[in-house]
Amino acid sequence: LEDILQKRLYGQHLVQDIVVNAIRSHWSNNSKPQKALALSLRGTPGSGKTYVTNFIKENLYASGHKSNFVNHFNARNDFASKKNIDEYEEDIHMKIERKVTQCPKQLFIFDESDLIPPQLLDKLKFMIDYNVDYTQSIFIFLSHIGGELINDHYFYLLKEANKTREDLKLADFYTLISKEAFFKEDNDFYNSLVKTFLIDHYVPFLPMERRHVRQCIVDEFLRRNIMNPKEEYINKILEIVQWVPLNEKVFSRSGCKQISQQNIGSTS
Repeated sequence: LEDILQKRLYGQHLVQDIVVNAIRSHWSNNSKPQKALALSLRGTPGSGKTYVTNFIKENLYASGHKSNFVNHFNARNDFASKKNIDEYEEDIHMKIERKVTQCPKQLFIFDESDLIPPQLLDKLKFMIDYNVDYTQSIFIFLSHIGGELINDHYFYLLKEANKTREDLKLADFYTLISKEAFFKEDNDFYNSLVKTFLIDHYVPFLPMERRHVRQCIVDEFLRRNIMNPKEEYINKILEIVQWVPLNEKVFSRSGCKQISQQNIGSTS
């Protein structure tokens, strides 16, 4: 996992350090965890949350995302109806319990976690919180809530504190992401999992700069078997990207999210 993130993850050294060390520590041979590992991945769309989660799936298990030990939930789709909350609660409890019984080293991923109903969060809280049956499992929660605050703070660190991206440490963001205000649009998650200190690591995804988006574009060319794309083709795609803030144009509004949708043709 560490090797692939070093090669394929751009501009997110904080993410790499936190994720790799957290999982390595939790699943080390000498580890006797007291609770399940819980990670909260936060950042604006396109900053790499799903991208990193996919690498975690593919590198923790031999069968990758097809493994029976990988369990993915999308709160928007899987918990859409308020009328069915009791049914969702029973289903998720039975599924997680059954999976952990089969193998304790399970990976549970919750996308758009800010949309998980509070009743389900309380059920997850019970499973994460020092429950001996689930201590070997990993729970990953993805959300864009707080992403704009991360971007604003990063911009401040660059412009006002005169720090470089590569020099930044988690400590530069810890005060921000540990405040209740960071979760003002995600109160249920805050009350169920944050306030009770059940999230072990908050993982801030920084906004993508031009150099990082360029690397994503080159990767997309390679994915389509175009080995040496011309600069004019790369620049043409960069021109389509929306950059913010408008007066500075430092970050991509959508990160690398829409690169694969661009009309990348032959460079011959």
